[in-house]
Amino acid sequence: MRKQKENNTFLLTPTQRIIAVFDTGNKNATQVHRLVNRKVKVSKSKVYDTIQKYQNGQPLERKKRSDCGKTRKITKPQQQRIRQYVNQSQKTSARIIKKQLKLTASESAITKFLKNEGFTYTSTFKVPPLTPVQKQQRILFCQRHINDNMNEAIFVDETSVETHLAPRKTWTLKSNGPKKFVKPSHPQKFHLWGGISVNGTISIEIFEDNLTAKKYLKILKKRLIPWKQKQKNMKNFNFYQDNDPKHRAKSTEKWLEENNINWIRDWPSYSPDLNPIENLWWQLKSQIQYETLNDKQQLRKAIKKFWKSVNPEQCQTLINSWVKRCQQIIQQKGEKIQY
Repeated sequence: MRKQKENNTFLLTPTQRIIAVFDTGNKNATQVHRLVNRKVKVSKSKVYDTIQKYQNGQPLERKKRSDCGKTRKITKPQQQRIRQYVNQSQKTSARIIKKQLKLTASESAITKFLKNEGFTYTSTFKVPPLTPVQKQQRILFCQRHINDNMNEAIFVDETSVETHLAPRKTWTLKSNGPKKFVKPSHPQKFHLWGGISVNGTISIEIFEDNLTAKKYLKILKKRLIPWKQKQKNMKNFNFYQDNDPKHRAKSTEKWLEENNINWIRDWPSYSPDLNPIENLWWQLKSQIQYETLNDKQQLRKAIKKFWKSVNPEQCQTLINSWVKRCQQIIQQKGEKIQY
């Protein structure tokens, strides 16, 4: 009988053994530890914690993962819900998906599933609020001009650049957190006008005062006409610009007609994604943001250096994306595209 009792004690877990010794009248944790340690090695803290839980009526054994009410597996119906939510919602993260869809799967499991499905967690890009009419105008414009001869095209646009541009990304230690970028209240700033064709760039205009219809006309006379006279293989060309009020002024319109410049008048509103020169502006700002430019002289020099480095092949690549841009806008029903 005694042997059977001893055999049964060997089947006890360390926690059960501690309680069994405690229930025999050994109320001192040190004494319990000494007795239990004869059979199984346990720490004194383990004995103390077990007795405390036992006296307070708390669970003694840890629940197994399968009993925790939490599963890492995502069922097929849940997978379908996740796909729909990610495709339809603007703000999505593993935490938001888990909360909104009330999933029991962990955030890491959701992240892993999305990566396996071909999704990537990337930066968003801002888009203007296009109305149904504006979307339709974009579609119709692309349908009309998708087959325009790009060998006779010139795209022009304006932008602004300034000193102390904050870099979009930089390396830093995780423990230090994000790096602080100190920007002056009034950084030095320039406005730019430029144009591109398959033959390369048009001389860039750098100015400080605000652009008016009168100023815009002066720029066209100063930059566009000399460039046009040098283009032996482009006697006629299509002139693409957005519908900014300065571009559509009567004086500008009259001057373009007098100089036999075929201005494409039906450029749709909120459509910078159609203009290939926008990519060139982005490249310029990306390069400048990593340079130390403290005054206007340094900024002007950096702008000219970049513009001089742009070769005809780069311009051709950008302009040859015209058909693809138009196709994507038509396919996406007039929505803004990422370029």
